[in-house]
Amino acid sequence: MMHTPHKSAYLEIIELAIERMKNGSTLLLLPDTRDIDRVLQSLEGKSVDFEVIRLDSSLPRAQRYENYLKVSIKGNVLVIGNRSALFAPIQNLTSIIVAFEKSEQYFERKHPYWNTRDSVFLRAKTENLNLYFTGYVPSSEMAFQIENRNISFITQKANLNTSAFPQMQGELLPDRIIPAIRKSLEKGTVLFLVPRKGYANALLCAKCRNIALCKCGARLLVSSQTSDPQCSVCSVSVKDWQCSWCAGTKRYVAARGIDRFHEEIGRAFPNTSIQLSSAPNILEEVAEKTKIVIATTGSIPGGSKEYSAVVLLEGQRFLAASSSRFEELVYESFFEAAAHVSEKGSVFIVLDAFHPLVAAITKWNPGLLIRKILRENEEAFLPPFSAVAVLTVEKQESVILKNGLAKSIKDGRLPTSSQVFLSQDAESDDARILVSVPSENRDVLAAFLLELSRKRAISKKSFVSIALDPFTLLR
Repeated sequence: MMHTPHKSAYLEIIELAIERMKNGSTLLLLPDTRDIDRVLQSLEGKSVDFEVIRLDSSLPRAQRYENYLKVSIKGNVLVIGNRSALFAPIQNLTSIIVAFEKSEQYFERKHPYWNTRDSVFLRAKTENLNLYFTGYVPSSEMAFQIENRNISFITQKANLNTSAFPQMQGELLPDRIIPAIRKSLEKGTVLFLVPRKGYANALLCAKCRNIALCKCGARLLVSSQTSDPQCSVCSVSVKDWQCSWCAGTKRYVAARGIDRFHEEIGRAFPNTSIQLSSAPNILEEVAEKTKIVIATTGSIPGGSKEYSAVVLLEGQRFLAASSSRFEELVYESFFEAAAHVSEKGSVFIVLDAFHPLVAAITKWNPGLLIRKILRENEEAFLPPFSAVAVLTVEKQESVILKNGLAKSIKDGRLPTSSQVFLSQDAESDDARILVSVPSENRDVLAAFLLELSRKRAISKKSFVSIALDPFTLLR
């Protein structure tokens, strides 16, 4: 189910959960405790004929255990929790709803690296349950299933007033966008979505444009306009900084963060009240007098406030992603931000007008974007067209293990179309081995890796950490 604009996603999730409760107990999974709080707040004032039970790590241990016993005894309950609630023994369970299914929070970062999506499918198959996933843009795994007609795609038609303003000289706000924003400020509050928090995540010499580096080799960051540059790794402050290449002392801020955006937007729209929202200080409500809200990805205020305009800044920098997974998250964050615009409001994107993202938001249809990612992943033999296991092993054993896996492919213990890659980082004692097989051979890969780990344990070899289909293949 794709969330619609001009309406709270949390209200849509609640409406879906109430509808499913007519058939029996329902489990609603949300990425984190903040989302659970917002859903429970949206439930207040609604008259329902069933009990709502919260089951997540934010509860005290005694309360969490009491709720665990309740869901295992009572027969008609709505259980709301994060990913761990999936394993609760809920009586008369008929439906599971995974809200915001693209979230990274649904992937366990520690061994055994399980993820909610695959686990939900396993439980649904075992107990014959109904499954619902929600979000703004389907993940590539969901899109693959939708394309193969294994999953129904539910959406409502919508049209947004969208305009694109390309950057000509790398400026934050192109000239033509400023009058449009001023008109929107007269009508209400304007939301700005920016790429990152902080002040400046890169410092350059204004004379030669070389990146400023610490003696340890890491990049220097700037926390405010007047502060000394600080190393991003060893945290050493550099007083009286000068360029190591040309001895220049004039600084040029690159990779601007939300605090730097605050300065520049404040100068463009003087005497305008501004609020910032970024982790860990995420706004839940916007003050009545606030005219501009600047938020980073995932930090849009949780209230139901609609904005007279939504401005998506530095679109090209957002889209300069290192992998298709991060590109998916960018599309999700853009659609989520655009959904907060009022019915008569406008969406302004600092991006070239011919980019397909502009038309996708206008028509509220991400199909072209996600099909592009699917075709690129298919050509590159990446998920969902392949199943990938990432093995983390001590560097001195990595080459031997990689050669052993290559021999297993040659001998037919793994599919002949499988691929093996070795990745070594000079700064790490561990190496990573990536093994990919066609998606239909995922069970074969899983069984092979299980046998591999057993044999290594019996022979008392060093531990190998194995992650099957992790959230991202990069570190």
